[in-house]
Parts: sequence; structure tokens; C-alpha cells
Amino acid sequence: MVEMTSHGDPADLLYTLFKGTMIADSINVVNQVKRKYANGGKLTEDNERHKLSFLTSDDRVAEVVMAATKWAGSSEKIPVDVVVAPLATGSKDYINWIKQQTLKRDDGTAFFNQQAETAMSALTTTVQDVSDIAHIQTNS
Repeated sequence: MVEMTSHGDPADLLYTLFKGTMIADSINVVNQVKRKYANGGKLTEDNERHKLSFLTSDDRVAEVVMAATKWAGSSEKIPVDVVVAPLATGSKDYINWIKQQTLKRDDGTAFFNQQAETAMSALTTTVQDVSDIAHIQTNS
């Protein structure tokens, strides 16, 4: 589990993480998130935060941390508070689902990268009369 807080709407971060199959699940708590921290010996309070939690597999943790810190780094006055906590217990089915959802995609072999074959065209010739068919068959 990767957790962090952020200023502003993290929609573009979530899009990046889900599109890259880096996370399987996310929680975005918006209301009543307050953060207090020491900054240069002074107590600082921030009342307008989002609390984010992401679920990912062990193989993708580093990518999630890098994407989250890159996204939040430009707007933060102090280092980004990205924290990783391993899941010691939980639903085995859920953890397996997370692993499956966060597999790296190989776009080189993906079905959507295959070139479509040319479409078949409809036959436009018609037989006008049954006698024409008989005439064609006797002349062959």
C-alpha cells in the first residue's frame, strides 16, 4: 500500500497510475484532511489536502512512488510524503487480484496493436435469369 497527501485534485495522477497498470485500487479522501508538520522549527498546518491510498503489487511500488513524487513535487513546500507499507495480512483473493491488475503490459504484443486485414467487398454481379445460368453451364 502506498499512501500520500496532496494539494488539489489528483485526477491526472490517478489516470496515469491506472493507465500504466501501476495500481489496482485507490482511495481519495477529500473531506476533513488536515496535515500538521514542522517546517524550519515552526508548526505548519494545512487544511486543504487529499489523503490518497494506492494498492499495488511489490513489483510496481517503485514506479508508483516515482510517479507520485514527480506529480506532487512541483507543488509542495516540503518533501512529498509518500509512504509505503507492506500488506502483512488480507484477503488472499484480493491480494491476488491486485497482482493480476498490476501486471506490466507488453504493448508490442497486444491485440490492439495488430494491423486489421483489408475488408472483403461484397459481390455486385447478379444473375438475371435462370436461363442465363443454364446457358453458362452448357458453354463451359
